[in-house]
Amino acid sequence: MATTSHRRDSIPQSTPSPGSTFTSSATPPMMSSSASSAETAARVPRQGSASDQTTLPRNTLSPSSSSAAAAAAAAAAEIAESPTKQRDYTQIHKARYSFGSKGSGRDQFNCPWGLATNKAGDLIICDCGNHRIKIHGVGGQFKKTTGRMGTKCGEFNFPAAVHVTDDERVIIADSSNNRLQVMTVNGEFITSFGSKGSAFGQLERPENVTTDAYGNVLVVDHGNGRVMITDQNYSEFSTIGIRGIEIGEFHEPIGVVLVNHSVLGPCFAVADNYNHRIQTMTVNGEFITSFGSKGSAFGQLCKPYDVTTDAYGNVLVVDHGNGRVMVYAAETYTPLAEFGKGELDKPMGVCVTSEGLVAVSCDGSHKIFVF
Repeated sequence: MATTSHRRDSIPQSTPSPGSTFTSSATPPMMSSSASSAETAARVPRQGSASDQTTLPRNTLSPSSSSAAAAAAAAAAEIAESPTKQRDYTQIHKARYSFGSKGSGRDQFNCPWGLATNKAGDLIICDCGNHRIKIHGVGGQFKKTTGRMGTKCGEFNFPAAVHVTDDERVIIADSSNNRLQVMTVNGEFITSFGSKGSAFGQLERPENVTTDAYGNVLVVDHGNGRVMITDQNYSEFSTIGIRGIEIGEFHEPIGVVLVNHSVLGPCFAVADNYNHRIQTMTVNGEFITSFGSKGSAFGQLCKPYDVTTDAYGNVLVVDHGNGRVMVYAAETYTPLAEFGKGELDKPMGVCVTSEGLVAVSCDGSHKIFVF
């Protein structure tokens, strides 16, 4: 599929607002009401009832460095014992631990969505309903937070996804502000791009983001049913896909990740949510293949939300509607394993740490599960 491109002449800039750097304060910045009530109502994630759990379940380890170290060591040992030196996902039967509860406190979340890891091994988490970005150790211990509800630099309106580049830039899909924000790992604002619309360089509820080996940024332009690609200077734009059900078309796309192809080189995979499939394409927009179909059987998907890869190219998909993670083999995309059933309540985001641990965020329980 051919792409179209356009040069953006200027990038709007504004002055960073208070609270635009990561802070270790136990109390997050006060939220403003700058977003319109109509848009806020449309974008509010699922809210739990008064009976929602607000404490950790009995099988949950308290967040601590010792729990993280033990889990990482166990995962490393499992990988070392594997004949292929990869993690055997069929041996995952339940989460090693989880952390978080519903709320706006230091150790709480309100519908956590996208998450990623940095070079230090921490989890960077989009605390979507609290309009902030949080950093926790992989064991759950709180480290830093940044953001509040608003439209200024360093403020967010339902941040949906986060990606950490090789040079440690943090790119955040600021969904209801219809833009991406770029920050340092310390939370210092660098730039932002995007505005509401369907023209080149414009976005309609960006839901996910990743980068390729050349620093180009791939954005899931959810509301426009496409993937937008921009260069590392955020000035050249191209788009791939249109809304639809045919190959190379998307219906409410959400997740995106870079995958390697032995012949074609770096490509990308998109969680094509309402088409209940994952599509793989070249960065030039050429369709390669798709996998998954609507259902709950092994290998099938129901509203896949996020997609990532491990160090060996295996593809992990958040099977949102089925409350599980599906794992597919690198390049062949043969289903390998599933896990999380009975534990994951409306899973949203997934990432794999350098130790091979799998972290999953849950909208329903407001927790992060680590497998």
